[in-house]
Amino acid sequence: MPEFLALLANLYLCDAITEIRHLTMPEMAECRQAQGAVTEYFTPFTLAVPGTLEHNAQIATAQLVFEEWEAANEPLVTDMQAAAWLSVRRTGSVLFW
Repeated sequence: MPEFLALLANLYLCDAITEIRHLTMPEMAECRQAQGAVTEYFTPFTLAVPGTLEHNAQIATAQLVFEEWEAANEPLVTDMQAAAWLSVRRTGSVLFW
C-alpha cells in the first residue's frame, strides 16, 4: 500500500502542476508513468494488447474502479490533493516521490 500511495501522490502532483503551468518533458513522462501504474493497480487481470477494443475497455473499467476508490477514500484523497497543491504552489516546482 505505501508504494501505491507514492504513485497516487505523484498523480496528484501532476494534477497540481497542470493547474499552474505546463509540464516539462520529464514531468510528462513521470505523470504518464504514474497514471499507468495507478491504472495497473486497479486492473486485477492481464491487460489485452494496447490499441484493441478489449484493452480500451479494460482501461475504462480500471478508471471507474479508481474513481470509486477515490470516492470511498475521500478524506485521504482530499488531504493528498491539498498537500500536492500546497507543495507545487510553495515551491513552483515539484519533487516526485
